[in-house]
Amino acid sequence: MVLKAEQSKASQSKARFHQAMREVAELRKVPVEDVYSSTWTLGVAEDMVKNGVTDPTTYALLGITDDAVKQYVKRAEALHQSLL
Repeated sequence: MVLKAEQSKASQSKARFHQAMREVAELRKVPVEDVYSSTWTLGVAEDMVKNGVTDPTTYALLGITDDAVKQYVKRAEALHQSLL
């Protein structure tokens, strides 16, 4: 019974996420695939921060702006320092 409730919660959460992606695409007047791609890129960058990646060229490969690269590297370095 608990498993079924958890699956239901996960399904509802997934549906809300996909609905939000469609709404963002509609508001920005862009294809929904572009919104998913941007979301994926940001997710990868966040994972890189959490894993302590501080090489700017690695972030640049994601195709994000130089300013964003600097912010991600700064966050990764700060996280690394806090763990020392």
